[in-house]
Amino acid sequence: MMEGEWTTLNPGGYVEVPRGVVHTFRNESDEEVRTITGFDPAGFEKWFEEFGFDDAKPGAFEASVSEDTIRRVVAGSARFGMILAPH
Repeated sequence: MMEGEWTTLNPGGYVEVPRGVVHTFRNESDEEVRTITGFDPAGFEKWFEEFGFDDAKPGAFEASVSEDTIRRVVAGSARFGMILAPH
C-alpha cells in the first residue's frame, strides 16, 4: 500500500516507494513470501539490524510481533527517519 492505494505484486514484481511516502505491505496468500528491499541512500538497513530477528532461530516470529518489540519499534524508529503513521 502506498498513499492509501493497494497494489498486488506477483512473483518478480517490484514497486519503488519515494522517500516520505506512507507505505506498508502484507501477504494475503498461504504461500511464504520473501522480499528484497533496497535503500537509496543507504543506511536504513541499520533499522533492521536493531529491530529485526533471525528467522532461523526458534520463536523469531513470535518475538518479532511481541508487545515488547512493538514498543521498542514505536519508540526507536524515528532515530532512523521512520515515522510510523497511525492506522
